[in-house]
Amino acid sequence: MLTETSSINTLTADAKNLRQQVKEKIIFPGDENYHSERSVWNGMIDKCPMMIVQCVHTNDIITAIKFARTNNLVIAVRGGGHNVGNAVCHEGLMVDLSKMKNIYVDGAAIIY
Repeated sequence: MLTETSSINTLTADAKNLRQQVKEKIIFPGDENYHSERSVWNGMIDKCPMMIVQCVHTNDIITAIKFARTNNLVIAVRGGGHNVGNAVCHEGLMVDLSKMKNIYVDGAAIIY
């Protein structure tokens, strides 16, 4: 697992590849905006994810989840940041959906 002082150079080849596949950005401990991007509305929650994947497209989400599963990482999903505490995890992967502004539902594909 990465620590606060780890740099991008210590990441595995998979993590570097993930950075190339995601349309928005991936934020790591040590990046300038890491602390502001990991924070949630409830200031009592102070967890530090290994990485924050900011998603702007469905494929970003799929790619992030696959990466987390492959690497046995805990996954937290952040919507607008008002979650009670499940929106951020310690030393896992935060999927940040706050940059996503549109939604499309394929009603024909819904299985009841």
